[in-house]
Amino acid sequence: MHEHAASPAQSLMPHLFSIADFVPQPVLRGLVTRLLARQPLVNLAVSNIPGSRAPLFLCESRMLGLHPFINVVGNVALIIGVLSYVDDLGVGITVDPDVVGDPRAIVTHLRAAASELVTLAR
Repeated sequence: MHEHAASPAQSLMPHLFSIADFVPQPVLRGLVTRLLARQPLVNLAVSNIPGSRAPLFLCESRMLGLHPFINVVGNVALIIGVLSYVDDLGVGITVDPDVVGDPRAIVTHLRAAASELVTLAR
């Protein structure tokens, strides 16, 4: 098997994530938007955000579910947000339609994969 040498951007990537722990949030937000607009490494992002395990209420009305929405940033064309709430997962899919096209195909594939996962878990 032939190994490829890492590009300069790829070898810097682990260090960029460690820098995020020390850079103030307002500065980081400004830099990330500019960096993502030109980065060639990824076009898909998936987030996994743990939500409340206990039911939440607003004016005595129970919140039934949470569904994340994450803006497409830079040239990351597909973003899948996963947000847990009590015993459910909410999934939000955001696409750049000029790059991804019709997101319904992605939803169809995700539903099939989730169904397969549930079947295997049983």
